[in-house]
Amino acid sequence: MSKRPIAVDDLFRIEFLGQVEISPDGSKIAYVVTTTDLDKDGYRSAIWMLDVGSGQSHQFTAGSHKDQSPQWSPDGSRLAFLSNRSGKNQIWVIDADGGEARQLTKLAAGAGEHRWSPDGEYIAFTSKVKTGEEPAEEGKEPKDKDKSDVRVIDRIRYKANGVGFIGDARSHLFVVAAAGGKPRQITFGECDDDGPAWSPDGKYLAFAANRTEDADYAIVRDVWTVSTVAGEPTQITRSFGPASNPLWHPDGQSILFLGHDNEYLGATHTAIWSVPAGGGDAHRLTDPELAVGSGVTGDMTPGPTGASYQVVGDQIYFGAATRGQAHVFRTPVTGGAAEQVTTGVRNIFSWSHSGAALAYAAAHDTDPGQVCLLQDGNERQLTRLNSKLFAEVEPLAPEAYTYKSVDGWECQGWIIKPPGYKPGVKYPVIVEIHGGPHAMYGHTFFHEFQYLAAQGYVVLYTNPRGSQGYGQEFTNACRHDWGGKDYQDIMAGLDVAIDKGLVDPQRLGVTGGSYGGFMTSWIVGQTDRFRAAVMQRALTNRYSFYGTSDIGPRFGESEFPGNPWDDHDVLFDRSPVKYVKNIKTPLLIIHAEEDHRCPIEQSEQVFVALKRLRRTTQFVRFPNENHELSRSGKPKHRRERLERILGWFQKYM
Repeated sequence: MSKRPIAVDDLFRIEFLGQVEISPDGSKIAYVVTTTDLDKDGYRSAIWMLDVGSGQSHQFTAGSHKDQSPQWSPDGSRLAFLSNRSGKNQIWVIDADGGEARQLTKLAAGAGEHRWSPDGEYIAFTSKVKTGEEPAEEGKEPKDKDKSDVRVIDRIRYKANGVGFIGDARSHLFVVAAAGGKPRQITFGECDDDGPAWSPDGKYLAFAANRTEDADYAIVRDVWTVSTVAGEPTQITRSFGPASNPLWHPDGQSILFLGHDNEYLGATHTAIWSVPAGGGDAHRLTDPELAVGSGVTGDMTPGPTGASYQVVGDQIYFGAATRGQAHVFRTPVTGGAAEQVTTGVRNIFSWSHSGAALAYAAAHDTDPGQVCLLQDGNERQLTRLNSKLFAEVEPLAPEAYTYKSVDGWECQGWIIKPPGYKPGVKYPVIVEIHGGPHAMYGHTFFHEFQYLAAQGYVVLYTNPRGSQGYGQEFTNACRHDWGGKDYQDIMAGLDVAIDKGLVDPQRLGVTGGSYGGFMTSWIVGQTDRFRAAVMQRALTNRYSFYGTSDIGPRFGESEFPGNPWDDHDVLFDRSPVKYVKNIKTPLLIIHAEEDHRCPIEQSEQVFVALKRLRRTTQFVRFPNENHELSRSGKPKHRRERLERILGWFQKYM
């Protein structure tokens, strides 16, 4: 039986592999699988359990809700996880041998990050609470029918993509007994605390925060510690960059954390640092050329994906991006050269080490992800997710290539050829541009690319300067130069494909979202080479973005040279909306109405201008969706988005 190309509705059949957590003794692996629930136009997630010895898996939790973020107790006897089965995400605990799960928290604000204490008696977690108020219980929130519904805003950071208006509740640390009971709040104040980590003796929690009055204006966060009994937090680091995810060294003498020194502001690579547990100077343990914790962007990886670093013996294991791939590396706890642990041309997007073995979720060009185990130098693939789907569908394998761009810089790109590709025939091409701009395309399964290629297009995607995975200089190279040499990198990658005779230079299409949306609108404002374009969730006006995006000031001041009141001309000169009169290319504009990252006004400006100029354009607005529409939006919206993108290219190419 011959296999068929992938179809748009295959998106609904894909099993999305998420977080992978191996038990302390290495005998079991808990992992999360998300599937589509078309009846509810949403998703459900379940935890599966895999026996390492037999290689057999079974579904461990069930239901139409979302179970995620599994965490093993230190002795491996229990599993704590987050579930929205009661409404908000709450912490639940279940025995490792199965049975009924017990709800541990019942807070109106729900629960977030959670970590077991070393003795397994307690769980630390984060939740939101208003200063001076007792946390309300879910379903028992106080109601005041006379209370005004008017929003009064005093903070510069008052909204967030995927959240909406933040309000005046703050994230703080709590501790709850694993056997049950009322959670106890550990930190307080007009600040946000996160990343709880237990000290080896269980007497302290380390966490990350900016506890100053200027927190909303800063891109600096510190590591703090607080007694789990009582007392004021103690500042451990000295405010030099954005610290996060603290982790105690097993000897209790130092605290590790993720962060950077702001040398290149938001384009600075995250590294692993160490600071004495009592406070002092921090020093970097990993090579600044490696971007710790980053990976390959795609549309197949849902939800939290596990730890980005872990201490195992005298080594620190961590994930990082490298030249279109993502792998697990390790370096001595004292710092030094990093060694790549996992191999193969692929994307390792979640992993966990037991001390005896390394379990991980691995995707590659034609597979959305499988659970694998590396033990004694040997790797085993332990799952066969999506086997039924790929028994009838033939994924298309991309071809990677490198090319020289301006200044002689080397860039990397990929081409997916349509089914039945015939050498010598010139095909229409769709150029895809990633967001970020400090994201990275690479060797992972991308349903959108597979679908467009299956419809007869060559799909071309590249990592222009600004992308992670190619060293610090490369990542920083587009900062203050959006639409400059990064634009030339993308065009150079396309020209290589044209020179090789792979695509028809008269049938060029381009699309991208976020920064990719910026670049799409920038391209069609600079050249008429493209027959059709699809601009998605774009940033088009750097001047208005500053005051309307949830990250406008801190992102704008990092990526762009100046602020609106001092540098209007500088900001506007590299804004695509300035060049809208040049746009002759038929332009489809796609935007989610609840997008606070790149607010929909960014697209409205371009659409109204093009309509006023009588140009060919169409504006498609997705209600009740945010910046993550293409990755985690409602299934039916994701399908319609893809169908409209394809329809636009078919009509004009």
